[in-house]
Amino acid sequence: MHIAWLNDAETSFVGEKAATLALLASKNINIPKGFVITNDAFSHFLAVNNIDLAFLENLNLEDQGQVMHAAEDIQRRFQQAVIPEDLQQEISMAYDKMLIHAEIYHQVSAEALNILKTGRDFPRVVIRQSTRSKGTTLLNIKGKEALLQGVKKSWISFFQPETLQRTVQNVEIIVQKMLTVEKSGFASADETVRVEAVLGISDAIASQLAQPDVYVLDEQGTFVDKQIAKQNILLARDSLNGELVKKQIYYQGEGQKLNDYDIRQVVKLYQKIAAALGEKFTLEFAYDSNQLYALNARKHSKDAQVAVQALQNPQPSAEPEQPETSYTDELHTVTELRAYLDRPEGAVSADGIFTLAQIHEVRQIAQENPSLPVWYSLLHADELSAVVQLHDDGLHNVGIAIAGMTAVEQLRTAKRDLKKAGLEPLEEIEVGAVIDAPALIYVLDDIDREGVDFLVVDFSMLAERSTGVRDDGKNKGYLKLLHQFVKECKLRNIEVGVAGTTFDDELIDFFVKAGFDSILVPKMQLDDVKKKIARAEKRLLLNVARKDLKDI
Repeated sequence: MHIAWLNDAETSFVGEKAATLALLASKNINIPKGFVITNDAFSHFLAVNNIDLAFLENLNLEDQGQVMHAAEDIQRRFQQAVIPEDLQQEISMAYDKMLIHAEIYHQVSAEALNILKTGRDFPRVVIRQSTRSKGTTLLNIKGKEALLQGVKKSWISFFQPETLQRTVQNVEIIVQKMLTVEKSGFASADETVRVEAVLGISDAIASQLAQPDVYVLDEQGTFVDKQIAKQNILLARDSLNGELVKKQIYYQGEGQKLNDYDIRQVVKLYQKIAAALGEKFTLEFAYDSNQLYALNARKHSKDAQVAVQALQNPQPSAEPEQPETSYTDELHTVTELRAYLDRPEGAVSADGIFTLAQIHEVRQIAQENPSLPVWYSLLHADELSAVVQLHDDGLHNVGIAIAGMTAVEQLRTAKRDLKKAGLEPLEEIEVGAVIDAPALIYVLDDIDREGVDFLVVDFSMLAERSTGVRDDGKNKGYLKLLHQFVKECKLRNIEVGVAGTTFDDELIDFFVKAGFDSILVPKMQLDDVKKKIARAEKRLLLNVARKDLKDI
């Protein structure tokens, strides 16, 4: 069996995540509809492409060089491999059936399915691994081609150097429909049930960007305690592209995030799941269109006092003590982190890619990272035809960032040439520009009127041209110029990022406070900079929280 639905009571799953979700579905607990691409599907993929992983049994896991070579070899072979045609059809059919109501999608014929799905948009899905190990989670996947590429990328992620093992026992992949989350949170229990909730996506709790309400109830559903926190920021998915965005909220953030009825519904859901699991766990829940969903039930509960610990910590640079098990498998930040590449480097764990590679190498970068937006630094107008060809070949994740721009006319000309070639700028292809000269800052109104998706500040080049000398970019006047530029971009709803090769904690703090949407750094610095961004966002949250306390 290559495809198995989470609500299919006759299927037994190997992975703990899939097994837990299937158990919840069997108890008529509301989960986002979805299916699992099984281990049999992976075996079929290997067999058709003549890929033999038996050599892993003799791998010396203590030899880092050998492990790195083995991982690179597997990833290269996977990238060259093709998902078998019959498996492609099965995955595509399952994806089609996600459009149909859960009660009937098993009984729908192909002909009836075509009628039912007419006029309906493809759903956005999330792809995650079914194992407990930290793996790649792909969000906002839309369309059959993107789904198939995402499946392949998820398989590749099992074979990273840090996760490579001698035997591969479970490579189940879960595909679930993404929700439009209105409010969400976590619930856990000891003698009482503790519910934490925020407006928007619960990543705001996990990353400590928002302090949640805390509701404590006894087993009978009687309130023992309520702590209402003021919420200034919520996280949401953009309705067009599905990207995680930060939104400022006002009076709504001062009241109770869940009403009493909703809180008791969460408690009832928790108790129902507890009866099914028979052990302690942490429930992750969300509301979509006033419907309560169970997103996950982690069997190792987490001490949910992280925000309190942070507020009591007098050292803003110190991280709060983290428990062994976190709410999230990965570190989440509101400020996006994009990889700054000058050549293909395989799959990238980031929110996007900005590349200075040669145009013929951009194809490989886009193929290796099908779910990520790839911004190509366009130096010459004659390269536009090659970018158009990439789109014609199905690589729709490639956009352009016009580099070396000296006048807005260059942006206008590029957009006109794209339209002539059959690509609608800002709709079918992302178009932006690199800001590396002070003069461009002062024609922002003209750039806005012309229309762009994004702007990228070349931090070092703009610093040198602004101050007249090579320095570390910390000139007070230069930072004021950047701060004002970001404010003006926000007023015009233009996404703005900053690119560089070396950023310390002080600069990361400035970028986060100034409001840059993304930070672009070389691939080797991604992990380090992500930690710096997380610390900076926590410090910003603490400053807001402490200010609120002073106002009480």
